[in-house]
Amino acid sequence: MNFSFGLIQKGEGLNLELKREWVQDKNKFLKTVSAFSNTSGGFIVFGVDDKTKEIIPIHENDQSKLIDAIANSISDNTLSSSSTSGQS
Repeated sequence: MNFSFGLIQKGEGLNLELKREWVQDKNKFLKTVSAFSNTSGGFIVFGVDDKTKEIIPIHENDQSKLIDAIANSISDNTLSSSSTSGQS
């Protein structure tokens, strides 16, 4: 899917979630990741206000922090889920 301004202006849907910024409560984010992975997939776009569709630039210094936070949230959740799923 090629992200264009027009696609963002259509707003959120079954395959598109817009996030203004990373939030510390990662449970809602992980629910979206899980929903997308259990259906036909989707995209989570950071730096876009989901109500106004305003583009909110993510400072270059914060981009790697955001990528790390996303990867760590998914990894931490996957590791804790898989380590408890085998226990009786």
